[in-house]
Amino acid sequence: MNRYAVQLISRGAVNKIGNMLYDYGNSVWLASMGTIGQTVLGMYQISELVTSILVNPFGGVISDRFSRRRILMATDLVCGILCLAISFIRNDSWMIGALIFANIVQAIAFAFSRPAN
Repeated sequence: MNRYAVQLISRGAVNKIGNMLYDYGNSVWLASMGTIGQTVLGMYQISELVTSILVNPFGGVISDRFSRRRILMATDLVCGILCLAISFIRNDSWMIGALIFANIVQAIAFAFSRPAN
């Protein structure tokens, strides 16, 4: 198997596992906050779905017209830096807003990286 194919497959696997753990951790933390947390969890999930519905049609077109490697690198870099920056927030109310914002940014990034992959 080609070295680049192995790197692409392993990148996708690590990315998928990381996304699942990130989403699970956020969902558990938000749901544990009681009624307010469950409302915020709904907003968290809806923000991802609505953003995906609006941006996904453009993701395939963009990934066909531009370098797929650069799209993958840029989207992974943006998501990684955003998650790292959010990890330093200590205030719960700021963290909730940042998680919803990050979820929207990640949905946009995934709309471009999934077709590029």
